[in-house]
Amino acid sequence: MRFYELTYLISPELNPQELKDFSQKVDSLILKFGKVIKSEQPKKIKLAYPIQKKEEAFLATFEFEAEPEKADNLK
Repeated sequence: MRFYELTYLISPELNPQELKDFSQKVDSLILKFGKVIKSEQPKKIKLAYPIQKKEEAFLATFEFEAEPEKADNLK
């Protein structure tokens, strides 16, 4: 098994429930292919430059272990 870290941005327009649901979907997807080591709650951050005209976003990070061939399926 190899160690992986997945960091991604989520739209700031999601309400708290949608944000929680989205994070749980990612978590369950990772669990299909490996083992979650650490999962951080998404935090709202100010972006260094706008992305799709948005100045802020939620930043989420997952650390997990998976077999390399299975991790490719996450794409």
